[in-house]
Amino acid sequence: RHVDSEDKRAVLWTLGDLIANQFRDDCESRRILHYTVPGGPAGASMGIFSVVNQMVSALSVAIQLNKTLVFGTQSDQTWPYAPRRPCLDKDDVYQPWTCLFEPITNCDVPRGTRFGVPYAHRIHREKDMPDWRVMTTNFVMSRRMFWGEYTQNPPVDDPRFVQHNAALVAFLFRPVSRIVQHKQRLMDWLGLGGPSRVQFTAVHVRLTDKVIEEFLFTPTDYVDVLLQHKRWGQVFVMTDDVRVPRLMRYALEALTNTSGPPAVGTLHFVSSPQLRPAGGVTPTLQRADKSFNTMQHVVEFLADVLIMGEAAFFVGSCASNVDMAVAQLMAGTLGSTSLSAISELLLMERCEYWARQAAWDNSFQQMTHVRKENSMPDMQNLRRRTLLTVKEVDWMEHHYG
Repeated sequence: RHVDSEDKRAVLWTLGDLIANQFRDDCESRRILHYTVPGGPAGASMGIFSVVNQMVSALSVAIQLNKTLVFGTQSDQTWPYAPRRPCLDKDDVYQPWTCLFEPITNCDVPRGTRFGVPYAHRIHREKDMPDWRVMTTNFVMSRRMFWGEYTQNPPVDDPRFVQHNAALVAFLFRPVSRIVQHKQRLMDWLGLGGPSRVQFTAVHVRLTDKVIEEFLFTPTDYVDVLLQHKRWGQVFVMTDDVRVPRLMRYALEALTNTSGPPAVGTLHFVSSPQLRPAGGVTPTLQRADKSFNTMQHVVEFLADVLIMGEAAFFVGSCASNVDMAVAQLMAGTLGSTSLSAISELLLMERCEYWARQAAWDNSFQQMTHVRKENSMPDMQNLRRRTLLTVKEVDWMEHHYG
């Protein structure tokens, strides 16, 4: 695919560029791009990494239009992943982003009756954006311009797109110190850190609340990929279902017994004790279940993502915003200009859809999750794959308990 030399998606930004754009001495007069997401239980429909990926595009737009990016929630509602009380600053102002991540700017937008309410017209191109000092928008209103012109996410068509995105992801995804410290304790406990630090592979397998929308692959599928790539040794498994590491061991046994060497033991699966509600995190947050320890879940979830980001190779799926972001984070860390060199993302057709079509797919916003998925390439097999997966899990439970 031809990439124009002036392509906004290929501009390479240094850390110094980003800091100069985001940390200002002129906040009171500085032009602001205020990017907002839904709050309250409805906000749980967008996972943390759906928001991170949106912010990658928003930051790309902001720096190229000489604006400072500020994050917020619509009408200053509580972001489901950042409980309000522990996320108030010294002036009792709710700061959901800096509750979880290091600050991305020293500027802010004054609270008021219209705080976080997006500009009421869709922004398809730069000339559609009014030249206000504070310009507020969101994914629905700005998808075509932000995702279509300023980033390709995931970056599949050009190495420069990978470098462009990797710098932005690295700047945005900087969890606060307590999460980093928890990550380090976990790595030491799992035998992945410390003085005897070893290279490891990471795998993300999400089940529970994504069984209809995202659960397209079985534990066997992931083990098969590991064997194909000969990723021996330690494998960190991030999952929302405590059964998955065990199912992967069973899958390894079945595959190696069928195909011969390598023997069982060449892959060693480890996983962290993450808080995992049986019904899935998304439905739990949408119900605003007060008995659920949201902050514990978020800390453990983000610590797991940090561990995956330190892997030498990653296996995930294009059905996950987490996985698309982790592959780009790793590309920056490992100095790779190709996602395929450091990861295998299953259902690549889905990545290609997001990269090349989603910004211009006018039917996208009107569809339910299942209809949306079925409209994408290769989605007609979704229900068949889900049923096969259920059968596989039932078979393993029957034989292994």
